[in-house]
Amino acid sequence: MGKKHYNKKILIISHSSVVDVYQDKIRELAKYNDLQITLLIPSVYLEGAKLVCGGIGREGYKVEKLYAIFGKSGRQHLHFYPSLFFTLRRIKPDIIHLEEEPESLVSFETIYLSKFLRPIPKIVLFTWRNLEKTHKEWSLLSPQRYVYPMVENYTLQNIDYLITGNQDGANIFKKKGYRWPIKIIPQYGVDTNKFRMLENAESLKKVLKLSGFVVGYVGRIWKPKGIRTLLKAISQIDRKFTLLLLGSGPDRNEYLELAKSLGIDHKIRMVSSVKASDVIVYLNCIDILVLPSETTSEWKEQFGRVIIEAMACEIPVIGSSSGEIPNVIGDAGLIFEEGNEKELADKISILIDNSELRQKLGEAGRQRVIENYTNKKIASKLMSVYNEIDSICRDKHK
Repeated sequence: MGKKHYNKKILIISHSSVVDVYQDKIRELAKYNDLQITLLIPSVYLEGAKLVCGGIGREGYKVEKLYAIFGKSGRQHLHFYPSLFFTLRRIKPDIIHLEEEPESLVSFETIYLSKFLRPIPKIVLFTWRNLEKTHKEWSLLSPQRYVYPMVENYTLQNIDYLITGNQDGANIFKKKGYRWPIKIIPQYGVDTNKFRMLENAESLKKVLKLSGFVVGYVGRIWKPKGIRTLLKAISQIDRKFTLLLLGSGPDRNEYLELAKSLGIDHKIRMVSSVKASDVIVYLNCIDILVLPSETTSEWKEQFGRVIIEAMACEIPVIGSSSGEIPNVIGDAGLIFEEGNEKELADKISILIDNSELRQKLGEAGRQRVIENYTNKKIASKLMSVYNEIDSICRDKHK
């Protein structure tokens, strides 16, 4: 049997892919016969408050693990790889796919060093950015105030294709004057073989003492996630239900006190943390999911991954109007104006009372995920970017 021929060598640089589940879309990409994929990750990185040692990859792609300065402290914008050039020179990629922010030092490092390769690889950058930044939030004495804008400008001037995880990001970079192609593709999809409706969640419901209708929230217990609005909303609902809050965060005790003051603490079950593999079972314990995120000056919902996980399980979702949530849900769920507890209470009540609507939205949600948000779909969209980039770059450099 002859040696396998690859048309494109792709190097994906992604600090977040130290988490194994975040490599699922790469496994789908690796199924394309004409791609030779290498994933570059830090050997150790602080991700989600835990030090993570990246995996070794699976059949179809290779994983390179490099020591990263600031990796153990999880400094997203400051980490970089001292030995990166030697890896670039050895791999000689046709396309470098950066899953890093434009102001990150690793973005600057990669783009600068790539110019010494022959031929010079094309650069694709993915960003979750969905708020305008001038970096003037840093103090006058902070180096970031001056370094980040320069790095960002250099990055945007030297990439060939920009992928944003949301519509707001695309709008922001067009406003900044970025003239080259932009495509909206979320960084990660969901595995619909894992995330699906289960029949064996009843035993867990009994353990958690979930009675009646179950409203669920999954995510960080943190003010911008809008949990105060959710608690105030359910305090207005005169029906038998339980609220399951799954997650941990700095504002946990504050919300427990608020629940007591609202007289609803007996209706709340709070689970601090579970294994990622167990989230599916917990999702199947709830009747609806609510993501009540609220925009601040420094944060806006970038995507809401738990939305597509719940929809894949055929769980109806209610989301706020913050950031990308309405675009993710589309017409497969209900939307309320962020911070509006009365409107949220009404939407929850509608779903409690209407089982037919719940079933309709559940089915529509799973179909929406299958059509738009599986890892296979994400990989297909990335493949189209890789195929498109050659002609675009030729036009760009005329």
